[in-house]
Amino acid sequence: MRARNFVLSTVPTLALLVASGAVQAQSISTASIDAGAPNGDTAQANPVKFELLAGADKKEASVKIRLFDSLSNDLKKGGSSFDQSRQLTVTLSTPWDGENDAVPASLDKLASGTKIKFEFAFFGMETRNSTTPRQNEISQKARRICISKANEGYAQRLSALGQSPIQESITAVNKTHAETISNCETDDSNSVITAFSKDDLPAYTRENLIEAGIGFSLDASIGHNKFEYIDPTNLTKQSVSKASWSAGASVRKYFASAPVMVSLSADYQSGYKEGDKTIFCPAAVGPAPVVCIQGNAGPPVHQEGAIVRFNLRSRLLQKNGKSLLAVSPLVSYDTSEDVWGAELPIYFIPGKDDSLTGGIKVGYRSDKKDVTFGLFIGAAFGM
Repeated sequence: MRARNFVLSTVPTLALLVASGAVQAQSISTASIDAGAPNGDTAQANPVKFELLAGADKKEASVKIRLFDSLSNDLKKGGSSFDQSRQLTVTLSTPWDGENDAVPASLDKLASGTKIKFEFAFFGMETRNSTTPRQNEISQKARRICISKANEGYAQRLSALGQSPIQESITAVNKTHAETISNCETDDSNSVITAFSKDDLPAYTRENLIEAGIGFSLDASIGHNKFEYIDPTNLTKQSVSKASWSAGASVRKYFASAPVMVSLSADYQSGYKEGDKTIFCPAAVGPAPVVCIQGNAGPPVHQEGAIVRFNLRSRLLQKNGKSLLAVSPLVSYDTSEDVWGAELPIYFIPGKDDSLTGGIKVGYRSDKKDVTFGLFIGAAFGM
């Protein structure tokens, strides 16, 4: 069994924190919907997140903790500002209930064992400090709906007073109606649009962006794995522990005109790959039956090299301001092994706060030439 007791004992405790933790505000409040929001894995939802990934005999549990979160807003000439977000996260992950890499198509050399990852992420974008004509149009539409509903409620309350209402009741209804109308006219646009015209909220938010947002991240990981194998010389079972590490960087671009994010990343990894599963049968000696054993052939082989990845994130369907379907295709290339892999996570399982937190994942590796399927839950889709 792999050395992963520490992470497995930590996961249930941190999962309880996820269930009880208060939801945090997204990092960039003025433009965090669809376009411009930082990656959901580092910037959204709870400060502690728990995720499960399950496939055919390939399962992984992970816990991500946000250690640091800093926001700043620098005013610029011409009525704009540069919003910035900086975050530091740590992720604990381990395969569980299975002996294989839970995410084979990612080509991650550390994915087969217990791993801890530290990541620093930066995001910045230029936003307007004044409203645009399109925003005014959307805001006025929402306020008209608000006033219309207020008038409908006012008429219903007057009707409920009966034929001979007392003056105090009429005065109270009139006062409530006046306050409601005032709120429709003076509340901030985001609140009114969210309450009465939520489908228009993404378009309203995108108008804040002057240019596409840019982000980058730096990460470092260390891993540990215990490999079991068969010594071919004497057909005995052996085990050995190995440490692995990786360091990487990524750049991201968030488009202002559409709910799309693209990223390019590179990691240098040093890890180990276990041998192929083989059945060993010793030579027959006398009339005794031959007992065969199965295991990995020989000790693990060291692997080291760079992995380059391209990722695209996009929301495809929305209704009433809620995401219904999103995708995040990822293509990876291992320069040392000349192997490429592709993953297609499809998000469609809803979670809290109108976010998508689960779905299915399809993967393919060029060296193994097989397609893998998995189910994931707990990872909020973000841009």
